[in-house]
Amino acid sequence: MQAVRTYPKIARPSVNALTSAYNTWDHRRVRREGPTVRSVKDRRDGRDRRGRGELESEVLATLWAAERPLTPADVQEGLGTPIAYNTVQTILIRLLEKGLVSREKAGRAHTYQPTRGQAELAAERMHAVMGRGKDHVAVLQRFVHGLSAADEQALRHLISTDHE
Repeated sequence: MQAVRTYPKIARPSVNALTSAYNTWDHRRVRREGPTVRSVKDRRDGRDRRGRGELESEVLATLWAAERPLTPADVQEGLGTPIAYNTVQTILIRLLEKGLVSREKAGRAHTYQPTRGQAELAAERMHAVMGRGKDHVAVLQRFVHGLSAADEQALRHLISTDHE
């Protein structure tokens, strides 16, 4: 017959004791009330985060300002902010997939140049916004009311010359 092993009894804490310990532990770094939202200054170096699409716009602006096709290293240098080469390359590939830039092989690297001008792209985006709204007249009316006096005058001139 085998001997039955007995182990010393370990005092188990009650559920109330566990709950009390859990509630007194400092959870500020672990648990937050409500959904976690990254703040604008939530970077290690304290710099502001870019808004959605802002880096793509900065890369396009750098390409528009150049008088020649640029390599990712040229774009990285032209941005003027510390940004990784791979990030610039990723943004350029995304712009290529969207049809906003073209790419050509230049030795071991690729060069990129915009396929559309700044004004053309802005007009396309305005048409896309207009296409999303159901009431085009209301959208246009709000747009015109937000224009400066000089822009409104320029728009009136463009409309009158197109109808003549």
